Amino acid sequence: MSIVRTSIVAATVLLGGFVSVHAISAEPSNQATFAEIEQHFGVVPSFFNLFPEGRLPAMWQAYKNVHLDPDTALDAKTKQLIGLAVAAAIECSPCIYIRSAAATANGASFQEIQEATAIFAVEDDWSHYLTEDTFQTVKQDTNELVTLGTLKVAPATN
Repeated sequence: MSIVRTSIVAATVLLGGFVSVHAISAEPSNQATFAEIEQHFGVVPSFFNLFPEGRLPAMWQAYKNVHLDPDTALDAKTKQLIGLAVAAAIECSPCIYIRSAAATANGASFQEIQEATAIFAVEDDWSHYLTEDTFQTVKQDTNELVTLGTLKVAPATN
């Protein structure tokens, strides 16, 4: 199992299935979910019709748990900016559009949106050189940087 996959599985386990769409076993119809979506948004965006019968309820529940729950460790703007970076990473244009709009609606500035996508670009570039084969070296070096206290970014000087 790759380090990335192991990290995702570990994060899902630590979060108690919080982000696991597949862990939900009940398969209610999309109609009941459409009613919930309409209650939340005031309308049912037509793209929700793209999800297959029986799949939408679990996806909507995961979305509510991650993006709509205000009682989580991350605020809504941060969640949307992370979602934007992920959308850029998976090259999902509709996802990029909706995450950008949602980030803006939750207070993100144009500069913050640009920075979120820049984070993806940097990580993508680095991933070509920091591969599974280099993990032990990177881990050792990172642990040294943690010990030295040099991973913390200096506060802004505005």
